[in-house]
Amino acid sequence: MTAEANLPRDVDPYSPENGNIPELVRRALHIATLAHEGQVRKSGEPYVSHPIAVEKILHEEWGLENENVRAAALLHDTLEDTDLTPIDLTNTFGSQVSGLVFAQTNLNASTAGVTSEEWKKIKDKENARKILARSFLDPTVGVGKLADRLHNMRTLEPMTPQKQQETADETRRVYAPLAEALGMWLVKTELEDLSFQYLDPLYFEKVKKEIDSDARLSENSVGFWQSRLSLLLNENGIDGDVRVKKNGYWSIVNKRRSQSVVRKSSLSNFSDVNDVVSYRLVLENESDCYQAFGLVHKEFGELVDFERDDVFMYDNKRDNGYQALQTTLSTKDGDIEIAIMTKEMEEFNNWGVVSLSKYGVEDLSQYRLKLVFTPTGDVKFLKPQATGIDFAYLISESLGAQASGLTIDGKRQPIATVIPNATVVEVDPAKETRIAPSEESLNYALPETRRVINRQLIISENQEIVTSVGDRLNKALLYKRGLLEFEDLDRGVKRIILNRFGVPDFNSLCLKYADDQGLSRLISKIDEILDGLGIDKELRSISTVYVEGVDTPGVLAEISNWINKKKGNIKKVSHEVDGDRYELRLVVEGIGSVGEVFMRDKLEKDPRFDKWIVI
Repeated sequence: MTAEANLPRDVDPYSPENGNIPELVRRALHIATLAHEGQVRKSGEPYVSHPIAVEKILHEEWGLENENVRAAALLHDTLEDTDLTPIDLTNTFGSQVSGLVFAQTNLNASTAGVTSEEWKKIKDKENARKILARSFLDPTVGVGKLADRLHNMRTLEPMTPQKQQETADETRRVYAPLAEALGMWLVKTELEDLSFQYLDPLYFEKVKKEIDSDARLSENSVGFWQSRLSLLLNENGIDGDVRVKKNGYWSIVNKRRSQSVVRKSSLSNFSDVNDVVSYRLVLENESDCYQAFGLVHKEFGELVDFERDDVFMYDNKRDNGYQALQTTLSTKDGDIEIAIMTKEMEEFNNWGVVSLSKYGVEDLSQYRLKLVFTPTGDVKFLKPQATGIDFAYLISESLGAQASGLTIDGKRQPIATVIPNATVVEVDPAKETRIAPSEESLNYALPETRRVINRQLIISENQEIVTSVGDRLNKALLYKRGLLEFEDLDRGVKRIILNRFGVPDFNSLCLKYADDQGLSRLISKIDEILDGLGIDKELRSISTVYVEGVDTPGVLAEISNWINKKKGNIKKVSHEVDGDRYELRLVVEGIGSVGEVFMRDKLEKDPRFDKWIVI
């Protein structure tokens, strides 16, 4: 009797009479069933149900027909959990299948670390690294590991809470980045959200409720934009579909966090995250894509955020192969993303290397990856030619901007070094805080990293201009009125000034009139506006108190008490904390010159205030 016949009904995925099952896959099922006989999962199911499910994910869900990959999926746990050896597999299935199983087994050993302490205790860590260092990660091995991990995450519930946390943490740290590196967006999203549910279930439910009720995902909003974009294509004779893609919960949370850091603020909702919902214009050819890109800009020009236009095409595609033309529309409900691509591009954008394999593309060498370990045991996946600069930016954009050097396997190396495969790498940050690295970094970075660096360089340059121009504006216009910053003006006054010069914010105002001649005219015009509105220090009895120092309890209450003693009225408070340091600025009415002298005397004698200004 065959092993297939001994399988329980809820496990057997194939009928022996089904002639469509390749002989190699049937033989792998037979051997896997015998090898795992008597083994059960935590759920009580026969253990062989797991490798069968992994093979079904590859074949039925992802559309892979490759017999070697399917056979390896059925056998992927035999070297680790049974008496079978690599020689047994080679003799029975050939070197390709045994090689895939062997590689997946050793990749599993290399990612066993969860914390830095556990990483240090892994006895076979060096052996695993030596094995991995012999060659870069074959994308086919990575795909098999992702199917394995996906099924484990879908069936994680019977595990203990500790095991759930460990598995979910490793999945988010290792396997979701692997899926992203291989271009498998749909798999990355599912792995991240499954991990999110186990790592922080209460926060997950809160986020899910908030995002699911976002106005941009309402039936009316989706219906309007999908039909409006379809009409735009039809009116201009462009054949294509408008598809709607909702981003993953963890991805949206992560993007909001990164944008909060850039803005140095706490975003209270997801309105600035432009791909909560993405409208995908899937067209016939590249020419139609560029035409549609122009039509979107023309039709919705007043809504287009041109600073968030991206052209990921041809040589400028992302490092993981993603291609699209992207723009952002700022609607009253929040930002939405419009992404334009061909059918082939969208297939790859969703499934990455899997989309190539199932269409018979055998040579996936350009998608090989090297594994780089952090000191805490995290695994990062990069292109073989990636440098320390690319590695730093993969960890975070802020670390990339700060990176000054590397420590590779304990040895100090320049930041531009091409990182060897399977090494432990630590990024050494610069002592000074900076928004962007030097332009020289562009010479040693992959295209995806160069895009980020160029954006940071623009932000850094603009920030220097804004700081310089803003300082001159404040000194010329506000100090004499008892104010320190443009933000200290009443909201209505600020809006009058910004509308007068046709800009959305103070930064744009500074950038628009940055040259000396323009700045001189700007100061004169704003002076007239403020005089006309009666923004006068003596007339309104305006004063500003600014203090900074080490953050300690009761500082605001103490200063408020002093102001109250002089019968002052606090009109506006600005408070920022950075680590253990704070900055506090209060706009006050009614204390007069006597009160200002009193405040200066109090602040000068109090050691809690490292710096202070009263004007």
